[in-house]
Amino acid sequence: MKNEIIITYEGDYVQAIANGDKDFNYSKKLWTQIAQTCRDNNCFKVFGIGNTTKPLRTMEAYQNAELFRELGLTHEYRIAWVELNPDSYDSLYFAETVLVNRGMPVRLFIDESDAKKWLMNDDN
Repeated sequence: MKNEIIITYEGDYVQAIANGDKDFNYSKKLWTQIAQTCRDNNCFKVFGIGNTTKPLRTMEAYQNAELFRELGLTHEYRIAWVELNPDSYDSLYFAETVLVNRGMPVRLFIDESDAKKWLMNDDN
């Protein structure tokens, strides 16, 4: 599968499609585009769908916390991420844990409908 990033504004949220092999450079490109689209549309809910063929290494996943800080991705954002490849889930779960420990409202899902429900529910 080729590497692919597609970012769109869907009215109530910003949608990110992120497929292929992942490394820190890919992650930086992805989250830079997401942050810019969020700011351009004054919308800070992010619904991501990934099909990862090669996940981030542990240190790269850990570096996402600093990347989020640099890009201004703060607690004002709400991020629901769905990973379609179960073999890549552990790496993303680690990244989720690091971000949650830094106060980010981020949650990893395996089901798209559950992710959207959580994303759109402001009570969580």
